[in-house]
Amino acid sequence: MSNTDQLAFSSNSKASLLGPRLMSAGACLIAVAIATFVIASRVHFPMELEWMTGGVLDHIERVQDGKPLYTEPTDEWIPFIYTPGYYWVAAAAARLFPLVFAARLVSIACTVLAAWSAAALAGLLGATRGWRVLAAALFVSCFTFTSSWYDIERSDSLFVAMLGWGAYCAIRWPSAKGAALAGAITGAAFFVKQPATIFVAFAVAAFAISRSWRRLFAFLAGAALLFLPTFALLQHRTHGWFSYYCLTLPASHGLDSRLVTLFLVVDQSKAFLFTLATFVALALFVPWRPEPATQKRFLFVPATPRLVFAAYLAASWAASAASRMHVGGFPNVLMFWTLFASVAIAVLACEFEQKCATNPLARWILHGVIACQVLRFADDPTESIPEPGAIEAADRLRLRVAEYEAKGGEVLVYGRGHVSKVRHFHSAALVDVLRQGGPLPRAVHEAFAGQKYAAVVIDDINDLTYQFVLPRDVLARRTAPFEVIVRNYFVAERLEYAPFPVVGHRTRPTYVLLPRERRLESLSYEALEARGRIELALADGRRWLKDAHGVLPEETIERAAEGAVSAH
Repeated sequence: MSNTDQLAFSSNSKASLLGPRLMSAGACLIAVAIATFVIASRVHFPMELEWMTGGVLDHIERVQDGKPLYTEPTDEWIPFIYTPGYYWVAAAAARLFPLVFAARLVSIACTVLAAWSAAALAGLLGATRGWRVLAAALFVSCFTFTSSWYDIERSDSLFVAMLGWGAYCAIRWPSAKGAALAGAITGAAFFVKQPATIFVAFAVAAFAISRSWRRLFAFLAGAALLFLPTFALLQHRTHGWFSYYCLTLPASHGLDSRLVTLFLVVDQSKAFLFTLATFVALALFVPWRPEPATQKRFLFVPATPRLVFAAYLAASWAASAASRMHVGGFPNVLMFWTLFASVAIAVLACEFEQKCATNPLARWILHGVIACQVLRFADDPTESIPEPGAIEAADRLRLRVAEYEAKGGEVLVYGRGHVSKVRHFHSAALVDVLRQGGPLPRAVHEAFAGQKYAAVVIDDINDLTYQFVLPRDVLARRTAPFEVIVRNYFVAERLEYAPFPVVGHRTRPTYVLLPRERRLESLSYEALEARGRIELALADGRRWLKDAHGVLPEETIERAAEGAVSAH
């Protein structure tokens, strides 16, 4: 073939690739546009995205104020079961920007860094420039699949960015120094989210399989250099409470069998191309069979970039599976896996495209499957944006809480943080303590029994039974919080309509509980359940009357409930 013919063939090949590539690139562009639109539209919704974001802001605020995060559980403070890395970074950013904006900015910036790491990893593993860009776009395309979590005040984006660049360092510099840097980044990721330990273990296994002892020990040394002193310092300063909240309590969550099938069936089938690429990459990148010249050294081969990447990919799948199957596991934990699976898709697709350079049908099928996967993730973007009245509803809640504070003192917003003037524990944090099987913390019991709060705002009466995951019925489970609260507080008011948060549990502040004039000390638990139902119905009825006619009965709900019980 002459030079002219070769140039013509090359030109025709590139032209023949343009159509299929536009298909997958167009789908990814749509996904990126949707994610960008949603994130940009949510900037001015400071606390209406997810039910725990207000509590996260309280944690960042405590870091700013120099207050301890991990303390004995009290009515004033119970921390979440997360390590403090994100709080530290967000608190540092809050020195330059307003608190809410700083917390959101950290997540958005880390999402960009995570996508960048996907492109960089794909390049290290042999992907061409176009496929590197698609690797980043594929990660962004998982925005709705992972519950639209990229931009909110949570630690996941920071965590996956650290993992992505940790893997990059381990692959980019195949030396002891590179392994040490990768170990330091991956080990430090533990202080952002605990599943980092899985990545450390899998990376060590990859170096051990390849007999790369220097890199193995360098990786461990890098991880230990930051991990051990930081862990010891946190343990010392918190008198052991750090490990209680960040290790003991998460371990007590246990697995929910329904979530096992949710991950293995629903999640894996919805992300069918990510699942396929994950297991194909593990099959191809891990040396499952020895080469003829090394029959006596089964699996002991050089720690190639692909073997190291396979370790991080397998760890990401295992970490997402373990986190998703835990009680309370939400789709956000799939971010660990989708980052590395996006890289696997790009690398494998690049190789497949090159091998099928003379087969147009195979290329059309490849890019068509990628486009179908990306479009499979596409949801209505408006569902990820709070309703127009969300800000007004948040303002009404703050004003109502401020009115109760002005009348009587402290107000506990049981399922929201960053609302009341005096910060208190979040219901999710109390649930984590109770799930371990221990009693209601004494300080919390005494606060409710002593009617410390001028008002208690709850999302739903079921919040008091802490059945957030399993199917539940109203007042269906005996719990200490329900009993002590209902004995001492009655349902006094149903608040005006407020939209649900767009991420996480579909809860919203709805009922206001006020101290009882006559405490129900002698009632049985069954009688308390009946009393609670009556008061809920009366509160709902009064709200409907006020919305329809603008008037309320003069009789209070507490006395009306007593009359209903007496008549019964």
